[in-house]
Amino acid sequence: AGVSSKGDLTVSSSSLLARLWPQVTADFEAAEVLEPVAAEAVLRTPLAPRRDGELALTVKREWPGENTVETTVDRLARQAREGVLEANIEERCVGLVYHELMRRLAMTGAPREDLYPAIAARLRHYCHPEAALQTSIEQVISLVENTFSCEHGRWILGSYQASGAEQALRRQMGDRLQKFIVDRFFVDGDTCWIIDYKTARGTGEAFLAAQRDRYSEKMQTYKMVISQATGWQEVRAALYFPASQSLVEC
Repeated sequence: AGVSSKGDLTVSSSSLLARLWPQVTADFEAAEVLEPVAAEAVLRTPLAPRRDGELALTVKREWPGENTVETTVDRLARQAREGVLEANIEERCVGLVYHELMRRLAMTGAPREDLYPAIAARLRHYCHPEAALQTSIEQVISLVENTFSCEHGRWILGSYQASGAEQALRRQMGDRLQKFIVDRFFVDGDTCWIIDYKTARGTGEAFLAAQRDRYSEKMQTYKMVISQATGWQEVRAALYFPASQSLVEC
């Protein structure tokens, strides 16, 4: 829109306003003329209103974040853990890939031989050193074959009406949620079994007893969480060692 030499408002015929102008002309002509306003009044910064009395705030509860300040003790502990992981990277990768295969085999029933070609790629996914790759591939296959040639292993991977693999569980711990991952659980008869796979290599009663003592508290927690979540009366837990084909109840 513009203003003609006579002071009349003009509208460009190619504009959208030209189409609306016949409907809004009367309202425009009847509109009240505004008085000019000083520029300093238009640009003046508004003042915030004052409040009388104290300001009441409501703070909603939030999940506490992780502490970002790392103490010297925490740093040394973290470096020690990372050093252990680095020193045992091959064993860690073998364990992770074995767990993956056990989940696939338990949930799909696929022929295990069909999964073997993917082992190398999965080991590399977990940053396995290339130099020892073939050795670890053979170790994973050996663990799987031990599982299927073992009565305990076939029982664990059997078909059950109620079962799961890599099952995530959560429970409330004060103001936090605690997460658990159960390698394998199934209901055999009236008993719910919880199985934790362990790829550690060792034999003899002393080795198995030490492993039981090491993981007993963890497995008792699993039993409690499963009982609370499902209502099954009898829940039992065990460690399975495919390297020695041993089953140790906790």
